Amino acid sequence: MDADRWSRIEECYHAALDRPPAQRAEFVARLCAHDPELRREVESLLAHEGEADALLESPVWHQVASMDATMTLAPSAFAAGTTVGQYRIVGKLGEGGMGVVYRAQDLKLGRGVALKFPTESMFRRFEREARAAAALNHPHICTIYGLEDLGGRPAIVMEFLEGETLAARLAKSPLPLDQSLALAIQIAEALVEAHRCGVVHRDLKPANIMLTRSGAKVLDFGLAKMESAVGEPRGDATVTGKGTILGTPNYMSPEQARGFDVDARTDIFSLGVTLYEMAAGRRPFEGGTVSDTLAALLEKQAPPLARYLPQAPDELQRIIDKALEKNREERYQSAKDLQLDLEKLKRTIARSTPGGTTPGGAPAARIVRRYGRPAMALLALAGASIAVFAYLRHTPALTDKDAILLADFVNTTGDPVFDDTLKQGLAAQLEQSPFLDILPEETVRETLGFMGRSPDERVTNAIGRQICQRQGVKALIEGSIAALGSHYVLTLAAVNAATGADIARVQSEAEAKERVLRALGGSAAELRRKLGESLSSVRKYDAPMVATTASLEALQAYSLGMRSTLALDTRRAVPYLKRAIELDPTFAEAFRALANAYFNQGQHGQEMIEAARKA
Repeated sequence: MDADRWSRIEECYHAALDRPPAQRAEFVARLCAHDPELRREVESLLAHEGEADALLESPVWHQVASMDATMTLAPSAFAAGTTVGQYRIVGKLGEGGMGVVYRAQDLKLGRGVALKFPTESMFRRFEREARAAAALNHPHICTIYGLEDLGGRPAIVMEFLEGETLAARLAKSPLPLDQSLALAIQIAEALVEAHRCGVVHRDLKPANIMLTRSGAKVLDFGLAKMESAVGEPRGDATVTGKGTILGTPNYMSPEQARGFDVDARTDIFSLGVTLYEMAAGRRPFEGGTVSDTLAALLEKQAPPLARYLPQAPDELQRIIDKALEKNREERYQSAKDLQLDLEKLKRTIARSTPGGTTPGGAPAARIVRRYGRPAMALLALAGASIAVFAYLRHTPALTDKDAILLADFVNTTGDPVFDDTLKQGLAAQLEQSPFLDILPEETVRETLGFMGRSPDERVTNAIGRQICQRQGVKALIEGSIAALGSHYVLTLAAVNAATGADIARVQSEAEAKERVLRALGGSAAELRRKLGESLSSVRKYDAPMVATTASLEALQAYSLGMRSTLALDTRRAVPYLKRAIELDPTFAEAFRALANAYFNQGQHGQEMIEAARKA
């Protein structure tokens, strides 16, 4: 995280501290409404602000503070060349809400180190990190050399690491499969050692993994939890009680997201998420807001890895599925078990790679040795002929790597109940598909802004194609509804964003307004099949439209609520969502959205809990 980002976090954090404690949650929700990640960081800092001194084992900071009541614990600046204690400052590595980190030279031992100075608000988390990490000694864990008083300032002296974080590396592209496995094995080895010493990391994520010349290094044990034995928390070092959520939402385990006590298996889940991201290039659980992300984490299964990595071995999918089990009793029970399975898969891939394989499974190199080069040429020709034949027989309109954009429906009926409603319903149907990847509405609104347009502007065919070209999206889906006497005609068309030509088109007819949603559901399923999704997949992931709501009016109110939510106006969204629930008391998605709206407003009381329970 860069210095500007940290400065913004610190600014928001101190602004919140100026408010009475009872008003801070609502203030942060308003201040950070546009930036869920910023809100998470500020709320994390505020959570630590309220930690009780009695939970700490050693009064280190009180002893240090008593040396000089006027000292500055986090130096705002140390010039390069300054000597503090036995260390000469080389330069600043980073600064933010948690403190300042400097690169320095140990003058006594002649080695490079990193000096980490905390801000006053981070004393407790800082000491916990030092105690937790100092107990560990492993090639894939950042080494803590000591906790020292440097000129009246507490500091962690730690190993200086050269390289980049895994998060920075993944921002460029996914990793090759062999590299993903190698790094996952190293991280698992680090967890084995940490768990053996009774330390659960609780915030394992790519940003806390450094890639160096010697491999992966796990760092930042600031949320670590000491245990007398894995699974048996030690009360004197547990900084947060049950019900307090700490960590990063995209990488949390389900039990962590619910605020339950955690054990070593929470790190295993986080490693499963990280492995998925390394291989697929995207996280398995994401949402437009923190609450949406947590809902995905708790309720949804990760998309199949083959969707983003077609050559992914079945065994890798099995390993990831087991690491990401929602029920921790069904998850890997130890990091060692996960490490052994990863190593076995790595060996299997290494054995099968040299020389390639024939369609029947025999290594091509052995055929060449036995029958000579002419046989290999014949094999290649036969394989090419089969491939061409298969291609000519069936070329899917899209692949599972292609993203699509949903344009707004064209409504010529004159009935406003269809405005926004059908697009929302179509999105609900298509999002069931593991084959299709729909461009998020947040991205669409952001792109419209880049184009100099209003984020609320309707996405027509022409505007949609421009968005597709900017985002590298292959196709857009446009729909229309027209009245035909007392009947309604629905048309769905997938359009090539580059040429404007139809890729697939489906038309259906509804005998009455009450049957429009059912007709839309059938058309969506047929369109998925025409776009290349297998019939078995369409059948497996095709909950009927009425499973969302059978009421057009309820769906219309819900659509207006979601439009307000996307405009970051959650207060305006609440009445619409309540109206949707009034019209259809079994509308689960409306209850979920209402719970999210309350959460995003900082209203975490009974109304939010009840809406979430009903959802």
